Amino acid sequence: MAGRPFVRSVLVLVVVVVAGSCSRDGSTLADRDASDGATAFAPTERDGPKGRIGLTCMDLTNPFFKLIANLMTEEAGKHGYEVVALSGELDPAKQNNQLNDFVAQQVAAIFLNPVDSKAAGEGVKKAHAAGIPVFTFDVEVTDEEAKDLVVSHIGSDNYQGGLLAGESMVKAVGDNGKIAIITYPEVTSCIHRQSGFKDYLREQKSNLEIVAELSAKGNRDDG
Repeated sequence: MAGRPFVRSVLVLVVVVVAGSCSRDGSTLADRDASDGATAFAPTERDGPKGRIGLTCMDLTNPFFKLIANLMTEEAGKHGYEVVALSGELDPAKQNNQLNDFVAQQVAAIFLNPVDSKAAGEGVKKAHAAGIPVFTFDVEVTDEEAKDLVVSHIGSDNYQGGLLAGESMVKAVGDNGKIAIITYPEVTSCIHRQSGFKDYLREQKSNLEIVAELSAKGNRDDG
């Protein structure tokens, strides 16, 4: 599976940070009220004797994030951890509530894929104050006070992805015409892709004209 090396890279970082530390007790996060809109992925047969890891990502209906959550649960179980994966449902306030819950439950670590790069900073600061390491993936935290509190970030080169998208666009439609960009300006991954795309057109002196830049906020239906 393509996502497995990505997941293993994140887990290696977490195991290094939390290995040897005392496991954190607390009530079972999987028992949380489903009315909050959270999706708790069932742990593997191992019940996480070393502790629980909280994962919150922007939207678990997205196949990419669902794959990450499933693989994270599987791989963490092999190391003796239980993962509780929650969907932020593209709602920054909901995701911050989830981060607060993880802090209250004293999870061993938090995996965070921010719904909003800046808004997620509050939750990161609270986790850090509680001694809980936070790792981000795919999308970075940009809050000035919080970004340096993140232990590590795992992600692809989204700027390079934007350059490649620009190249593909020129090949597909030619070097003349009007185009629109549908983006998600609240998250760093899309910001970097958009920058790469525009830079490619500028560097190639393309005659393609960007006539609109619209936000779908990560939702295909709004795109």
